[in-house]
Amino acid sequence: MSPPQSTPPKQLIQAAWEHKAAPPTWLTGTQGLHCLHCEQHEVVRGGGKGRGGEHLPHAPHASHAPHLPGLATRLLLSSSCFGGMQGKLQGLLLQEAAPQRLISGGVWGRERKTSATINLTEETISLTCLAVSNPASEIEWYFNGQLIPISPEVLTRKIIPENSGDYACQATNPTSKMTSKTTMEIDMIDFLPKPNVTAKPNSAIEELHPVSFFCSAPKDLMITWFKDGELYTSESHLSDNNKTLSIASVTKSDAGGYQCQITNHTSRRISDILSFNVVYGPDTPAIQPTQRYYNEHTNVVLTCKADSFPQPRYIWFHNGKEIDTGQKLLLEDFTEDKTGSYICQAGNDLLQKKRNSSSLEIYLEKSE
Repeated sequence: MSPPQSTPPKQLIQAAWEHKAAPPTWLTGTQGLHCLHCEQHEVVRGGGKGRGGEHLPHAPHASHAPHLPGLATRLLLSSSCFGGMQGKLQGLLLQEAAPQRLISGGVWGRERKTSATINLTEETISLTCLAVSNPASEIEWYFNGQLIPISPEVLTRKIIPENSGDYACQATNPTSKMTSKTTMEIDMIDFLPKPNVTAKPNSAIEELHPVSFFCSAPKDLMITWFKDGELYTSESHLSDNNKTLSIASVTKSDAGGYQCQITNHTSRRISDILSFNVVYGPDTPAIQPTQRYYNEHTNVVLTCKADSFPQPRYIWFHNGKEIDTGQKLLLEDFTEDKTGSYICQAGNDLLQKKRNSSSLEIYLEKSE
């Protein structure tokens, strides 16, 4: 059975808008025959509902409805695709219907322009495909022309060179089957991941032992090192294209905060600070002040100091007898029985090392 003769889309929509009798009409599209009819729906004339507008009654079908000024009309399309014709119908409908307000939009015949956005995180980029349609679009992602089997609206990719290439997102209206596609070329080297510094061994080490620092970074990038915010200039310690910084015999001056920075032709990123500590000491402690004579009934404060990591534990001795702990020693109401030899001992519990200060002899000041 051959279909009826097609009615040109412009005449069809004009007839629907003017509510002339328009029986179901067959249109020949690029992918087959498709049925079109129109319905009338309640609209609000004169300012909208809740603002003094006048409600217009619902009419069941355009072919039986009287002419009602301001009555909106929508086109109901079959679920199969009109191809290029459908987009033309949508445009005509919007043109003819203005300035009326459509209460129910039905199926949008054409996807609006598809676009993609990029969100950068520490180690990945997220590609978001944006398309507007009714019903909601089905999204497919392609990488170098190959369909990605799992295609969410947001595609997350690791920032590695292997993921550089052409990305395309395609949005399809599941009802009309119309599609829209956008493509972008992404070079992952333009999206530098944040580098990370690790050390081996990964804990504080004793002086004169070796240590190596490693910078995680993609290949073919320039790497520079920083210590305590200053450029690290000992090139003899660098290897593997500057990815590794090695110190054969550490000293306490090597302790500090280490960072690596990666740079390409467009940007640079720097790592977080890795704090590195060298275990050493204690050095020989010293007692301050070195004053030897004090007035009777005064308060005397002695302080012991020794360089060490971790901070040392202090013990005080008076005439060979342990009397107190802590960095400071308070001698209240100084009298004859508190005179004599004072020694402080600094101990590094981690290294199980102890060192004593020189003896400080203090006396009671004689009044004349």
